[in-house]
Amino acid sequence: DHGIFDYCGARVVRSELLLESESADPIRHLDQALHIGSQLFAARGAQGAAQAQPLEA
Repeated sequence: DHGIFDYCGARVVRSELLLESESADPIRHLDQALHIGSQLFAARGAQGAAQAQPLEA
């Protein structure tokens, strides 16, 4: 289920399968991908803000 992400050792948080749409317009898939990505990064941002470390020069 995790394909290349499992192979390279990345932690998979969520997996979604987007099948070919019934119409020739791919906008539905693009909208869904944007929604999924924004949820993942919003959740990561909330967790990461509490654990943020300053960068060393």
